[in-house]
Amino acid sequence: MDEGSAAVMTEYVLEEKRLRAKLGVLEQQLVEPEARLDKAKAILLKAKAAYEQALEVVKPLRSDKTLLEGELQLLEEKKQKLRMEMRMQEAGQIRPGTSEFVEQMSQLVGSPEELALRKATKDAEADEALARLKGKMNGGKDGAQ
Repeated sequence: MDEGSAAVMTEYVLEEKRLRAKLGVLEQQLVEPEARLDKAKAILLKAKAAYEQALEVVKPLRSDKTLLEGELQLLEEKKQKLRMEMRMQEAGQIRPGTSEFVEQMSQLVGSPEELALRKATKDAEADEALARLKGKMNGGKDGAQ
């Protein structure tokens, strides 16, 4: 081996020793953090397993809860409908509050019979006025002929 190659080889060996020393220091520095990382990973895996077990228990319970809430809502609607029907029977088949409304309207505009009579009178007056108008129109045409 010539001197040039021996010098290059020596540099390589020195560089290799320097890099191995750095690597040794880094490996020493990694020992504690890697141990903590492994411990944290183990904790996470245990937590994930515990989460999945709890989820298996909770899912059917949540489903049952949703079904029961739906049934309760339907029952509440049925109760409300029954209450309404009972009130209607007590009030003579008129919804609660309707009879009070009818009374107030009757006080304002009169009874339904009075309204019907007024309407019939107006209709009769309108029919009479229309007949007079037709008579005038026919009378005017007859006079023109």
